[in-house]
Amino acid sequence: GTTVIFQLTGTGTLTAGGATARNLTARTSNGVATVTVNAPLLIGTDTISATTGGVSGSLTLNYIAGAPATATLSASPSEVGAGGASTLSAVVYDSNGNPVKNQAVSFTLATNTSGASLTPSAGNAITNANGVATIAYTAGATLGSDTINVTAGSATATAAIEVSAGTADIATVELV
Repeated sequence: GTTVIFQLTGTGTLTAGGATARNLTARTSNGVATVTVNAPLLIGTDTISATTGGVSGSLTLNYIAGAPATATLSASPSEVGAGGASTLSAVVYDSNGNPVKNQAVSFTLATNTSGASLTPSAGNAITNANGVATIAYTAGATLGSDTINVTAGSATATAAIEVSAGTADIATVELV
């Protein structure tokens, strides 16, 4: 068989004939030379080229995040006055800690002491390229704690927002 030189540029590796590296040679059998691409744990891109007898070709592989495994949820701010607003941000990760993009995320009010609302009211959002989905929270008129749950695939997270009377602004007082 003919010798084919394979080169990988990126973060993965190639395996052929029991060897693993970024540059390998393989011999053809019935006109086909085979190497196995070992994907990295992190998302990214690899370019693989093959050359034999002055002829070459290449292809690009894009490694994407796996299924949602974990999520975090934060509220900013986490304490508001009655009728106050907060931004809820969920971050979704795969089992290797990669952010999961274009993932549907569902936000729900698990406990709604204040009479709060979410915008959009359906509570649905899609993660961006960084695995982040956001939604707006508006507190109701009743003081207390509201709990928000987020679900993305099998990943879940919870956050609480405290609806309090807040602190009064103190004006300048002049004693006469």
